Amino acid sequence: MNKPEQWDYVNKSLGYGSRTNPTSEGMKQVLNLSYSNLPEHMKACVMYLGIYQENYIIQKDDLVKQWIAEGFIRATEEKDKEEISRNYFNELISSRMIQPVHINDNDDVLSCSVHYMVLDFVSRKSTEENFVTTIDHYQTTARLADKVRRLSLHFGNAEATPPANMSLSQVRTLAFFGVFKCLPSIVEFGLLQVLILHLWGDDESICFDLTRICELFRLRYLHVTSNVTLEVQQTQIRGLQYLESLKIDTGVSAVLSDIVHLPSLLHLSLPVGTNLPNGIGQMTSLCTLGYFDLCATSVENVHSLGELKSLWDLRFTCSTVHSCHLKSKMDSVGSILAKLSNLRSLTLKPSSILDAGPSSISISCDGLSSVPSPPAFLQRFEWSPSICTFSSLPKWIRHLDKLCILKIGITELAWEDVDVLRGLPALTVLSLYVRAKPVERIVFNKTGFSALKYFKLWCSVPWLEFEVDAMPNLRKLKLGFDVHGADKLGPVGIEHLSSLKEISVKIGGVSTDDPDRRAAESVLSHAINMHPTRPISNIQCVDGMFTSKDDKNSGVELQKQYKIIDDDAVEQSVVLQMGSSEDAQSRYGQ
Repeated sequence: MNKPEQWDYVNKSLGYGSRTNPTSEGMKQVLNLSYSNLPEHMKACVMYLGIYQENYIIQKDDLVKQWIAEGFIRATEEKDKEEISRNYFNELISSRMIQPVHINDNDDVLSCSVHYMVLDFVSRKSTEENFVTTIDHYQTTARLADKVRRLSLHFGNAEATPPANMSLSQVRTLAFFGVFKCLPSIVEFGLLQVLILHLWGDDESICFDLTRICELFRLRYLHVTSNVTLEVQQTQIRGLQYLESLKIDTGVSAVLSDIVHLPSLLHLSLPVGTNLPNGIGQMTSLCTLGYFDLCATSVENVHSLGELKSLWDLRFTCSTVHSCHLKSKMDSVGSILAKLSNLRSLTLKPSSILDAGPSSISISCDGLSSVPSPPAFLQRFEWSPSICTFSSLPKWIRHLDKLCILKIGITELAWEDVDVLRGLPALTVLSLYVRAKPVERIVFNKTGFSALKYFKLWCSVPWLEFEVDAMPNLRKLKLGFDVHGADKLGPVGIEHLSSLKEISVKIGGVSTDDPDRRAAESVLSHAINMHPTRPISNIQCVDGMFTSKDDKNSGVELQKQYKIIDDDAVEQSVVLQMGSSEDAQSRYGQ
């Protein structure tokens, strides 16, 4: 078979294995042949998958950074390591060596898993070449190779311990998935470059001393995940002079004040609610930073972000909108944007504390409307309307030719704003939260929006019209509005959205026997039934309202029922996975 035929056979076998039941020996031959045809750099990336268990959901951002830390990726004159590593990931998705799990509305794969046939092949190949050594809790007496380079321990059993004959001096990568009390002494792995810890604790918190990790002076990648809070001491980790990526996916008890002295750090990801220390502006090598809580930092610290000229991903959060000087901090964000010329992604998301509240206060962020020179490469701008609202669409957005994802809350949507949006050639995902009732019907014609695949509009009245050939590639439409008047001012021309596959509607402020509800449902059902392809539809009636009290004030208290549901989020949260593959199947529906 030639290469296309090989992959076609693999795809069919993996996709329909339970029905076609391909022979084990046949699959081995095909996978071995396909693997042999991979470039050498891709072979290492495939074998590295052996550190994970069957059905484990692997986050793309984690995997591509691990490949880089392992030294599998080489930059070129045209592309940096990050871009090349992501291309490798996409190639493995296309070849079905890995399978997508979470896909966002921009069609980006956010996470993946490895089919058990592929994982079995990878595990055997890794063992043969001593690439990855994997030990489960029932294999603690296994005989190991003399030199273990990459060690993956899966210790879901509280009684498990590492094999007594295990030599740790040559281990460069340690991945531990299991009960915290089974974790071996980290400092014994003196030459570690990659450390992945997924810890499970029975109590509300576990004491984890990060200070000892500073002895691992070769460390380049550190990722700690846990189901409980990590009780860390005031740490001294400035010894990690080569650390490039630090990610902590669980609550920590103390500020990691020493991180500002890590000269090589490129990627810093801390959980929402973590207080970042003063001096962030010193970390000039940073490319990604999150989450930066605007409510728990000083105005000066926000200003210092302007010194991070290498930043391309900046994620803000807000734990409370009652914070002192929050509006001035928003203004500071506007003042630093012109300095961050390499920025690709800028997001503001509420913390779980704020998001779970019965009501929200949305402040004005018009100070962010005036950005004289916005980042030309910005591809993603998500600014949570549960925290702040613009009076109108910021004018600088018209200059973002590369913008793919836009999520924003505005007081009013004027026809001039629609013209700005239709002029964005790369716009693929658009979510608009409009506070005030439109003064006239919002019309979308055949001009612009040629790349748009996902459109969400929350407004008190869905006064929309889609003309013939409007939004030719739109696949998913989501609407949210109040019931009263929806039967007279409902959307018109849905049948003209030729590529529409799915439509979801939330109707607010209704009771079960409300006649306006029945009228609104009837109008919507008729509009959907007019569509020639009959897209999948989901119409829900909810108690909440989509109308605000007074949209002209700088600080607007929304009606108590008003709740912004972030169901169109383009970023998935990390899932902590523990236990057997059967457990994983039951949890994630694999």
